[in-house]
Amino acid sequence: MNYLEPWYAIPNPKHIENQLSSELPRKHILSGIRVTALAQRQDCDDFLFSLHDGTNRVAVVHLTFSRKSKGSGLTFDIHLWVSEQWGQVLT
Repeated sequence: MNYLEPWYAIPNPKHIENQLSSELPRKHILSGIRVTALAQRQDCDDFLFSLHDGTNRVAVVHLTFSRKSKGSGLTFDIHLWVSEQWGQVLT
């Protein structure tokens, strides 16, 4: 996939997927959902994940990369994968 600035492809998506898993508290809405890391914003630690739960959604998650307890600053938005909406991310 090609992304528009400020988004770019992640060189090591598995690392980011593992980081998300390490930051999610057990009862978080994304906990237990298989994800694929797609892109990162170059101006912050926001990542775009595809959710493999049969709903055709994506999540934009701000990772903290902190050693604090799980969920201590994790923010996220879940969006339906609508091509018009993500035209600002994908080319």
